[in-house]
Amino acid sequence: MLAELEVLVGFDDDLAGEAIRISNRIRGLLTGIHPALEHAIGPRISHPAALEILSRCGGPARIAKAGRRKLTAIAKVHAPPPRRETGRGEAGRG
Repeated sequence: MLAELEVLVGFDDDLAGEAIRISNRIRGLLTGIHPALEHAIGPRISHPAALEILSRCGGPARIAKAGRRKLTAIAKVHAPPPRRETGRGEAGRG
């Protein structure tokens, strides 16, 4: 059982490392193409909405051409729903 768990943890580590490598590669390409765009979305490059906008629009010129309304529509579909507050503060605990 322990050996199986170690294999799963190792696989998870490999996937995490690959995700980081891919993210860094995309950021590097964006820096070469359009540094301002990389600066704007680079830290959020792994967000589903950012990836969808890049895959649909392809680059800075088509992102600008798409306009705010279309980009917002794409982002809303691919953004995870916001977390809801429970309404409980410190007084609600206990």
